[in-house]
Amino acid sequence: MKTVYTVFLILILTSVSYSQIVLKPHIGLNSKPLDSDTSCYFEPYLGSFNTTGYQPGDTVNDFTLFSYNGDTLNLRRELEKGKPIVLISSSYTCPVYRGKVPAINSLVAQYSDSVSIFIIYTIEAHPYPDISPYFGYVNPGQQNINEGILYPLTRTYGERRTMVWKMDSAMTIDAPVFIDGPCDTWLRHFGPAPNNAYLITTQGIVYSKHPWFNKTPQNMSHDIDSLFGITGGGGGQFNGTFNFQLLGDSVVYGTAGETIYGHGQFVNNSTDTAIIRAVRLQENLPAGWASSICIDVCYPPETDTAVFYLAPADTQSYTMYFYTNTVPGNGMIRMRFENVNITNNRFQQRFYASTSLSGVNGLNELPSEYRLSQNYPNPFNPKTIISYELGITDITSLKIYNALGNEVATLVNQKQNAGKYSVEFDGNNFPSGIYFYTLMAGEFIDTKRMILLK
Repeated sequence: MKTVYTVFLILILTSVSYSQIVLKPHIGLNSKPLDSDTSCYFEPYLGSFNTTGYQPGDTVNDFTLFSYNGDTLNLRRELEKGKPIVLISSSYTCPVYRGKVPAINSLVAQYSDSVSIFIIYTIEAHPYPDISPYFGYVNPGQQNINEGILYPLTRTYGERRTMVWKMDSAMTIDAPVFIDGPCDTWLRHFGPAPNNAYLITTQGIVYSKHPWFNKTPQNMSHDIDSLFGITGGGGGQFNGTFNFQLLGDSVVYGTAGETIYGHGQFVNNSTDTAIIRAVRLQENLPAGWASSICIDVCYPPETDTAVFYLAPADTQSYTMYFYTNTVPGNGMIRMRFENVNITNNRFQQRFYASTSLSGVNGLNELPSEYRLSQNYPNPFNPKTIISYELGITDITSLKIYNALGNEVATLVNQKQNAGKYSVEFDGNNFPSGIYFYTLMAGEFIDTKRMILLK
C-alpha cells in the first residue's frame, strides 16, 4: 500500500513539476544581513490572524531567507524542485509554537519525500520585559515564566540568530529553520501572526492557510492529502463532554503594572471529542486595564469568544490574563465555558484580580504578630458575618474600601477575648465585588482583600 501511495505521489508531482511558477515580485533580503544590522520598529498588531497575509487562491511573493548557518532558502528555486511547500512561522517565546513542534516533526517524517517543510523564525511573540507585538502589553505568559523562557525583543539580526541557536539547543526540530530579516519583511507579507502556516502549490499559489498551525479542526496532513487528491478522514458530530476546574484561588494578586494570571483546566471526561466555546460574559476592569483569554492559543484582548476541540480523556489548561496599569486596582472577569453540541454541559467562572503597590505611603509593613490572624470565609455571602481576630489592642483604624478605592466603612473594636479583639463586617449593606481593608496601628499598616458575592 505504501508503494502504491508513493507511486501515486510521484505521478502527481511529475505532472505538476512542469506547471508555470507565477510568483509575485521578490520581497525583502537579497543577501545575508550583517549581525549588526538593527531591527526595524514593529507596530503591535491586535487584529485577527485570519485576515492577515495571503488567503487560499492568492499568489505569494518570492523571497530569500537565510538559516543560522547561512544556508539559503529562495522560494522560486525551491518550487522549481517540483514539490509543494509548507511554511510555518515561529518564535521561541511562542508557547503555542513550541507545543506544535512534535506535530511539525511528524509532518516531516510523513511527507518530506513529497513536500518541502520550512520553519520561518520571526519576531518574538512574548518578549520580556518588552511589549508583545500581538497584545500591545507586556505579556510573557505563565508557561514562559514557568519554563524560564524570558527574552527581550531582538535589537539586531545577530540577536535574532542567537535566539534561533537557543531554540535549536533546547528543542529537537526536524524541519530547517530560516530567519526573517531585521525589518520583518516576510512577516509583514505572510503575517503578522505568531504561528500561522501556509501550504503553497508548485505554482506559488496558496492552497490552504492556517491562522494557527494545526489548530483543530485544521490539519496540515489532511490539506496535503487533499492537494494530492487523496481523500479520507473526516469529522462528524462530536458529542464528548467536559468539566472545568479552577486551579488555585479565584482571586489573583500582583503589583500594579504587572500582568497577572488566573488558572484553570478543562478535562474531557468522555470517550468522544468535545467542542468547547469560551465566552467572556462580563468585564469589570479599572480604566487602563485589559484582559485576554488563553487556551490552546492566546487571543488578543479584543477577542471575547474562542472555540477549541478537546480530545477524549485529554486536558487543556486555561489562563485568564489581566493586564494592569501602575495604579492599584481590582477587576473581575466572568467567563462561560459551554459545550457547542450539548447545551446542558456548561460552566461559569469568575476570575478576580487585585493589584497594590509594594509600599503604601511610605509606611512600614505590619509585623506578622500584629496582622489579621483570621479571615473567613472568603469569598463570603452577604448574610455571613465576617470576623477578623486582631492580635493587637492599639488599633488606629480599620477601614473598608471598594474596588475603586473609595472608603465605604470604618469598623471599630466590638469584642475582646483573652486580650484579642475582633471586628465584624456585615456584607448585607454592600454590593457584590472586590473589597479591601486597611488596618493601621501606629506606624504600621496591613492591607488585605476580600470578595462579596450575592
